[in-house]
Amino acid sequence: MKNWDLWQSVLIAARSGSVGAAAAQLNINPTTLSRKIKRLEATINQVLFHRQGVTLKPTELCLSLLPQLEQAASRLNELESLFIQINRHLPRRVRISTIPFITNQVLAPRLDDLLIGHNLQVELMSQTGNIHLTRREADIAIRLAKPDQPAIHVEKIATIHYHPVAKRGIDPDSILWATLGPEYAHLPEAKWTLDQRSAKTGVHHATQTETLLQMVKSGTAKAMLPDMMTAAEPDLIRIDHQASLYRHAWLLKHSADKGIGYVEHTTDWIKRSFAALTS
Repeated sequence: MKNWDLWQSVLIAARSGSVGAAAAQLNINPTTLSRKIKRLEATINQVLFHRQGVTLKPTELCLSLLPQLEQAASRLNELESLFIQINRHLPRRVRISTIPFITNQVLAPRLDDLLIGHNLQVELMSQTGNIHLTRREADIAIRLAKPDQPAIHVEKIATIHYHPVAKRGIDPDSILWATLGPEYAHLPEAKWTLDQRSAKTGVHHATQTETLLQMVKSGTAKAMLPDMMTAAEPDLIRIDHQASLYRHAWLLKHSADKGIGYVEHTTDWIKRSFAALTS
């Protein structure tokens, strides 16, 4: 790969899907970017993109090259990070994206275990929406729905069980169900809860699972919640032992990052953290 500058232009263009967005990331103008791609295509005598106005659609050849380009970019980033650390003695930064209740219940309480013996700077990114690892918006992500992203390693790391709970001493029939807001009605726990309501009763809503937990603890609602959240709450009881559901936790990371020391260390820590709560 004699000219990484040209190949990097291809990689950024494939990630972004448009000339303008890719040019902005590279801090060049769109004309220069188009010229670089055409130059590389002429050099290898292959077409890498189908052009539709300002939109770039990678060809099959381009798509087949992306994993190798991602790996090359990752290794170069590693080298750059290594030299920065040597010169400035900075810790390695690792960004972990997941939903708020996993951040707060699984990861944050066990952060000390991750940091022992490792010079890491951790960014826990609590997000309800999905990020794109292919755009390097995070190093590792944890999701409760199996994703389909190119050049991404996906691994099931845990099964999270849910049961309906209420506050001890409260008649469950006297309080309403609570679940996530209408925008989350497609989720299994929300679907189950909405099926329980009758024509004469409503349902409380919240935007986060941890808010539902607080509503249940206050005695104002009952909810279908993850066992990992309720197991340590002595004032909560299961109100229907026959009702349950589960969701799988999926870990995502860049395929090119497999085998990199601090990434593997962080992956192992995440698995241990889930095992401590789900086994």
